[in-house]
Amino acid sequence: EILVKLVQAKTVIDVGVFTGLSSLTFALGVPDDGKVYALDISEEYTNIGRQVWEEAGVASKIDLRLKPALESLQDLIDEGNSGKIDMAFIDAHKPEYVGYYEKC
Repeated sequence: EILVKLVQAKTVIDVGVFTGLSSLTFALGVPDDGKVYALDISEEYTNIGRQVWEEAGVASKIDLRLKPALESLQDLIDEGNSGKIDMAFIDAHKPEYVGYYEKC
C-alpha cells in the first residue's frame, strides 16, 4: 500500500492474484478513482479475495480477469491501456515472467 502511495500509482496490474491479498493492498493504496487489474486463472482462489475486497470496501476498484495473464494483458493493450499503467506486480507462472513484463 505504501509503495502504491509513494509512486502515486492510479492504475496497477496484479498478475497472479491467488487469494487476493496483493490486489487488496493495491486497491487500498490507489485513489478513489484508481483501478487494479487483477489477473488470474483460478475462480476458486480468487473467490476468497472477492469476499475480502467487498468487506474492505474496495471491490469497485478491482477489475478481476479470469483467464491466462498473457491473454488478459493483451486485452488491456487492445482496450487502449498501453502506457497508462503506473505499477505492475508479477507473481504468477514463472516461465512466463518475460512475457508478462513485456506486456505490462
